[in-house]
Amino acid sequence: MVRSLVKFIRTNYDAEVTIVLRLDAGFFDQKLFCLFDELGIGFICSRSHHLRGADELPHRGLKDFGAQQLPFKRFAANSAFYYCMLIGFFLFETFKEDILADILPELTKSYPTTIRRTLVDFAVKIVRSGGRIILKVTHATMEQLKFDQLWYRLQNIIPLAV
Repeated sequence: MVRSLVKFIRTNYDAEVTIVLRLDAGFFDQKLFCLFDELGIGFICSRSHHLRGADELPHRGLKDFGAQQLPFKRFAANSAFYYCMLIGFFLFETFKEDILADILPELTKSYPTTIRRTLVDFAVKIVRSGGRIILKVTHATMEQLKFDQLWYRLQNIIPLAV
């Protein structure tokens, strides 16, 4: 498998490209190391990669925000979808830092689904009175979400200096 992958990369991409593999202790095998040397690829293998899962958390957040799979058959359409999803995820992360950090700090480390379930999925009553539309929430929801502070912060965004 490694031989065919290296051959594919060097044939279809660049014969001189540097290839480096990062492996955990499960791949600590002298035969593999000899194969990597034979193929001319670099490798890093150690037991200190147990915390490497933290590297994957931003990717998990992006997948949770958007989609696990790209929806289209064509590269250009998937590329546009991905970049729009990436921009939306960036705006979501800045919302957490700029708006939620002071009001609901426990949500700043949460994934999009958690925030969506907390800040969007709650019962409301929509009332029309005096030509205005009023969103009524329970007192408990108002206090738990600090909705008055959240609403004020959303209405009074401080613009960035250019």
